Amino acid sequence: MHTVKVVKDSTTFTLYEADLLKRRIGVGLETRERKVPHSEAIYWRINYRPAGLNLKYLGHVGVYLCVNQYVKAKYTFAIDGFPFYRSQTHEFNEQYVSGYHKFAPHPFLRRFFRDGKLTIKCNVEFFLDVEFYYNRPRMVYGIESVPTDFDFVVGTKRLHVHKSVLSQISPVFHAMLFHDTAESRSGEVVITDFDFDTVKAAIDYCYGRNIQNSVNTYIQILRFADKYDIKDVVSKLEYIPSRFNLSIKTFYSIVLYAYDYSKDDLLIECCAFFKFNQIEIKANAKFAKLPPRLIARLLRAGDGKRTEFVRLSFAYENGRTSLVEQLERPLIEFMTMGDFYLAVYVAWLNSRDELKKACARFFNANMNKIFDSDCNAYLKKTHLVPPETVSEADGLPPRHLRKQIFGKKRRRAASASRVGFEIPPLEPKPRYTVNSTIHEKLPYRIFHELSKIGRGLKKSSS
Repeated sequence: MHTVKVVKDSTTFTLYEADLLKRRIGVGLETRERKVPHSEAIYWRINYRPAGLNLKYLGHVGVYLCVNQYVKAKYTFAIDGFPFYRSQTHEFNEQYVSGYHKFAPHPFLRRFFRDGKLTIKCNVEFFLDVEFYYNRPRMVYGIESVPTDFDFVVGTKRLHVHKSVLSQISPVFHAMLFHDTAESRSGEVVITDFDFDTVKAAIDYCYGRNIQNSVNTYIQILRFADKYDIKDVVSKLEYIPSRFNLSIKTFYSIVLYAYDYSKDDLLIECCAFFKFNQIEIKANAKFAKLPPRLIARLLRAGDGKRTEFVRLSFAYENGRTSLVEQLERPLIEFMTMGDFYLAVYVAWLNSRDELKKACARFFNANMNKIFDSDCNAYLKKTHLVPPETVSEADGLPPRHLRKQIFGKKRRRAASASRVGFEIPPLEPKPRYTVNSTIHEKLPYRIFHELSKIGRGLKKSSS
């Protein structure tokens, strides 16, 4: 099992005022290469361009952090002695250079020069992947021979502990045990929001005992430590749930921890992992038990532009009423042309009356656009609709709309055939299309009912 070790380092370089004008555009200067502490072979340096990287950035100083291999780092460039800095976190993956093309314009920097020079400092925090190793706390050595004087009560089970240990590791327990509280008088505290295994694992960890060496166990310990403000445990374990320990088995506990505790960077990494492993992840029953908002975000990350249909289908199939309502609301209130066919399909397939009315309102307001010849091009640009079309036999729209779809040419052809002219049959132009994710063509009855609901809405509004 791995964790993340944060290693800090820094360096400075001197920028001369004369370099702003005398240096050629694109000419770069570099600091001496430095080895990242506690790493095997990671080196870093600063590259800076006094006159600018190229003509596009003329008149701006560019500063860049360069590394020689993959690493995640948070870096800050600051003018030494002045409250001006720029900072960001970057994951050096394919390109091993990151920085600012426009760190600062020349006129702005001139106010900071002293005797024709200024110092720029770069502070870097490197996040290194290391094997997890736990040192037993000094305070618990020899404590096992001392009688316990406090109990954790979890359901029908009891866990015996020492007040002195609890008060040292947690200000919450210290206030609970050494003030006039019900717990201090009774000599026990009832735990209702954690199971016995979690509480025992957390206490065993604090005592330096052997515990199950798994990511899920450590995440439960982190939750317990966060609630009771056990800072020493949090500082040692907070990097256990990371991209280095993400797998199909650990995904559910890690993503839920990231969501519950607003770990945005970790949640982004979970979304990226989900995108490439969503079939296996969604097949597990644990996925359906995640919070609706979290499921929606994961599915949005995994399915891109077709996400509305995929998310709604998942919600319908698993009976997630709260998720269904959450996903339908944007379609009902802010439907777009790209959403229309998907919305129609899921509304009729799952008998969603409110969504049907929303589709009918959109149909009334955008009828010409839906059946316009430019509609196909618009929908293709959204990547939602393939060149599959509804043929005349498979499903014509209602009779009163056929004039708008097929135009005058078809009626002229029909008139010519009645008076004896031999002309080839005129094929209707494909005026509306169906999404490829549906794998079915919207039948005539759906269009007929859609227009019927739309006419009813018009009458009621008038």
